[in-house]
Amino acid sequence: MTIKPTKNYHNHLTRIATFCALLYCNSAFCAEPVEYDHTFLMGQNASNIDLSRYSEGNPAIPGMYDVSVYVNDQPIINQSITFIEIEGKKNAQACITLKNLLQFHINSPDINNEKAVLLARDETLGNCLNLTEIILRLLFVMTLTSNVWI
Repeated sequence: MTIKPTKNYHNHLTRIATFCALLYCNSAFCAEPVEYDHTFLMGQNASNIDLSRYSEGNPAIPGMYDVSVYVNDQPIINQSITFIEIEGKKNAQACITLKNLLQFHINSPDINNEKAVLLARDETLGNCLNLTEIILRLLFVMTLTSNVWI
């Protein structure tokens, strides 16, 4: 005898899957910022170092970084990406352009939304896109590691 799952059965599984997903992502939203004390640093200019950048994790400062890009856990390309400073944020964010998206084999999204552009630049460089606004269900993860070979 075989039992066919009903529509309610799938609906119930969807609710369970959603609950499990929210359970794991909840800790990221609840993490409290950390405040560091300058007195633990050594040296005469230790008090001049801005430790507030580190309150939300390992910060990226604006500049050019060599990055490995993965899409759906698959390595796509290694290239240099510019990271830009965003007002009100402690960490710099990657400046991803339409040209970059094509290099990553991602279809060009609709960028007519006013929140689609993170930073307007000239036509040669291309605008920095706000990916979380234009690509639904996007999970953007940046991991900083120092890969230095001596």
